[in-house]
Amino acid sequence: MKKIFFITLSFLFILVSCKIEDGTNNGNVNEDDNKINKISSNQQKLLDEGWVVNNVENGELTEDYGIISKYGTTDNYFDINVGRGCSVALKIVDKKTDRCVRYVIIKNSSKFVVQSIPLGEYYLMVMYGDKWMTKDIDGITIGRFADNVHCNKSDTTFTFEKDDEGTLNWTLSLNVINLQPEASFNTIPIEVDEFLSIQ
Repeated sequence: MKKIFFITLSFLFILVSCKIEDGTNNGNVNEDDNKINKISSNQQKLLDEGWVVNNVENGELTEDYGIISKYGTTDNYFDINVGRGCSVALKIVDKKTDRCVRYVIIKNSSKFVVQSIPLGEYYLMVMYGDKWMTKDIDGITIGRFADNVHCNKSDTTFTFEKDDEGTLNWTLSLNVINLQPEASFNTIPIEVDEFLSIQ
């Protein structure tokens, strides 16, 4: 009888310990997970309009976004550093045609290099924000951030040309400090719709 009582008591102790260890009984919630997974009012509004959450990694966005990427034959690049304040979607736009030649997304606190830019003159369109979302419209994927959104267009022209000294490259820094976007080049604010309209 003592043996059965001891085994039963041991089993209950193990069961209670496992329940506490897996967090189902202790009530602790990881605050970082809660912030990431929490749906904001802006995000909910977009969800109601048919947008979906899309967790993308650093890199070029595919042709699904309606952009046909163009590549040059020279070894040139934009070296882009994004600070802790937000993530960034960036369009490299041909100044002569107003057509986007490359479209990239870069998460906060990271770096991405856009290589092999065709020779020419370009301006940049930048969308800063959090929580990337997408919506398919007429077979094309439209992407935007749900929260803390700021859009800018460079007031600076970036020229890629080959000369006797080689190819010119650009290093850019983008950040949001105190809810205000900052860049290592001159910009002017634009509306989200203007950013989305350039393909």
